[in-house]
Amino acid sequence: MPKGNFLVLRRSDLSPLMAAQTTHQYFDRSGILRTLGAMSAELDTNFARRVRQRDTACCITGRTKAACGDDWMTFAAVHIFPPEYIAMWKAEGAGDLVEDDGPGQGEARIDSVQNGLLMQWTEAVHWELHNITVDVDDDYAIIDFTQSGEYAGRRLIMDRSVEGKLQPLDALLQGHYLQSILANLRGPGKGVPASMTLAEGQH
Repeated sequence: MPKGNFLVLRRSDLSPLMAAQTTHQYFDRSGILRTLGAMSAELDTNFARRVRQRDTACCITGRTKAACGDDWMTFAAVHIFPPEYIAMWKAEGAGDLVEDDGPGQGEARIDSVQNGLLMQWTEAVHWELHNITVDVDDDYAIIDFTQSGEYAGRRLIMDRSVEGKLQPLDALLQGHYLQSILANLRGPGKGVPASMTLAEGQH
């Protein structure tokens, strides 16, 4: 998505929307990129194994292990809500939303498969930088803030046959969506705040 001034329109009738300052705060997760390089060495973690088993392919592009040299090394199991912000996860009671009853979910259940998505490296980096996100309310449409716009028109790829207690949590996806909007539409001088929120009404 190029930088510039934009006219925001209502989807229903294309009438202009007035912009208003939000009280929601943005939190920066770009520092997490320093740890992404270690993910390939952590492919045998319980979190990574369970995410791979559920998703089997990149949730953004649909590319499979077989299409990538039959090697998981080009994939990353990313957290929807980053474990680096475990204090916020606890403060907002996010673990209480998790229905997953599988093993090895980590502190406060932040390593539940419901807090994970399988992506290839390029998409994982875009996810951490809030360049791509998911609009749950638009049938899981991929919202693309990249310069190329290559992900526009896609939808999050999920296996609907997987039982609900193992599916990615909508509230966490909505939280990432909100953060991506704030990351890309903030005014000049807006600093990095101290809190992150789940979608309102979801906890």
